[in-house]
Amino acid sequence: MSSNSRKQKEKSNYPFTFNVIPETLESPFKELFPSYPEGLVQSEPGNFVYHPLYSKNADEFYNFPKRKDDVWIRTFPRSGTTWTSELTWLIMNDCNFEEANKIPLTIRSPNIDTCYATNLQSIASQGFSSTVPTLEKLADLPSPRVLKSHLAAYLLPPDLLDACKDIRKEIRKIGQFLNKQLTDEQIEKLVEHVKVDNFSKNKSVNLTMEIESGLINEGHSFVRKGTTQSPFKEHFPAYTDGLVQSNPGNFVYHPLYGANAKKFYDFPIRKDDVWIRTFPRSGTTWTSELAWLIMNDCNFEVANTIPLTVRAPNIDTCYCTNWEAKATDELKDALPTLDKMDFLTSPRVLKSHLPAYLLPPNLMDTCKDIRKEIKKIAAFLGKTVTPEQIEKLVDHVKVDNFSKNASTNKCKGLS
Repeated sequence: MSSNSRKQKEKSNYPFTFNVIPETLESPFKELFPSYPEGLVQSEPGNFVYHPLYSKNADEFYNFPKRKDDVWIRTFPRSGTTWTSELTWLIMNDCNFEEANKIPLTIRSPNIDTCYATNLQSIASQGFSSTVPTLEKLADLPSPRVLKSHLAAYLLPPDLLDACKDIRKEIRKIGQFLNKQLTDEQIEKLVEHVKVDNFSKNKSVNLTMEIESGLINEGHSFVRKGTTQSPFKEHFPAYTDGLVQSNPGNFVYHPLYGANAKKFYDFPIRKDDVWIRTFPRSGTTWTSELAWLIMNDCNFEVANTIPLTVRAPNIDTCYCTNWEAKATDELKDALPTLDKMDFLTSPRVLKSHLPAYLLPPNLMDTCKDIRKEIKKIAAFLGKTVTPEQIEKLVDHVKVDNFSKNASTNKCKGLS
């Protein structure tokens, strides 16, 4: 089969279509966002909104050729991606600090969707343009590649998890990372429990309580009623009070979160908390169910009785829309408001889609022994690090040093 024929076949098997959002071609959007002269596009299904340049290449992301030894870092923007990828790249490359300080991180560990979030190549200088990480350039990276993405999971290769051939081995490694020993019997039960077919039918993890109460419809979307003359209110009737934006950071969210933002920042953390911070629809539910079971000695009886939203709550769920105003009395008791987090038994498994800078600034301080954590990360990646390398890594990723590292900060060349 020729290369062109193969590409045509891949496009014909692509399950998404993208359409321009008409309002993004009109005022006031064009005045507020002049960098998007062609507007924005939205996927069907999924309702994922992005730059038109991405939609023209979306099938190539979906059919991206993976390697068995690729390391993928999929995160929410501004959630510690750069720090994590630098540490990971160094561990995977035998702590080669000389190369790390010479070659920008954006080249060593590229974000595969950076070039498609805006027309980066057209505004870059000629010298910088040649280093912009387009999809075709990723094939030239030596293995093991450390790749980053902020895309939703369903827009990436559908068999991405298949790259992990031995799920039992990976579950054991996750258990070690969480300082939990798992028996062979527990591992087999976990493998069966988190199989996609079984997981999709599990009422405990699929918001059954919220759906039966009428709070959420069958499509897992917020219930929306009514329209007004305002274009924004027409499309987002659940946000009758509009949206708020943080300064600095420009984070946009529900006003209810804005009224409680300081509580998130001052949230009392425990030493044995397990935090799962992710991009929405990126495997958060699957990961949190596995983490909760590992941390709770594979107590499947409790897992099948108590909803995951109660056992491993998303701390910002109640603040992205006014859930309490719509919920039944029974559901109100189960909604994970911040004040209820104190009553959760340790170890708590907590989820959040908030960017790192809006969460407690001492969150990383709960990791008292960063050397021990680096060893665990290395073990998870199948690498061994010497004591000397660990000391160099500790010094390299200290916030003060990291913020001054030219290799990990933005490259010059953009106008």
